[in-house]
Amino acid sequence: MAGHKQIAFESFILDITNELLWKRSERIRLRPKTFALLRYLAEYPGQLVTKSELLNAIWKNLHAGDEALKHCVAAMRKTLDDPSDAPKFVEKVHRRGYRFIGKTSKQNTKNGKRSADFRARKQAQNNRQAEAYERLTGIYHWFTEGYKTQDMQEAGALLKELS
Repeated sequence: MAGHKQIAFESFILDITNELLWKRSERIRLRPKTFALLRYLAEYPGQLVTKSELLNAIWKNLHAGDEALKHCVAAMRKTLDDPSDAPKFVEKVHRRGYRFIGKTSKQNTKNGKRSADFRARKQAQNNRQAEAYERLTGIYHWFTEGYKTQDMQEAGALLKELS
């Protein structure tokens, strides 16, 4: 079986094989061109990728221009929460192109099952934590109604930490 290629950066995993983006255990939806742009830039970290190179690689024989690229970059920045005035992942090189500046690590596995299993376990854990939080919050509010003891304030602080 062919290797399963992924690029990790900060809290994101770019699953090249399945064309998916994950933030921790949450699947992030991207349009195909936006995914292709992120993939292309992440595959060449630290290198200037010119606008014409991006247009040729992503839009191939279509006659797309700078506006299509700008729109795609804006969608990518919004998804990654990467402001253009203080970028963490993609910087613009004025009039030339873009550079992926996030710290990346490439990962290859024998298959994608291990990472999918991990994400499924992590999602189940997050669901259990959310359910426990909801139950504890209800109990806390019932017990603390009208009482402001030190114990109740500490329990409230713990609940805030869990949220």
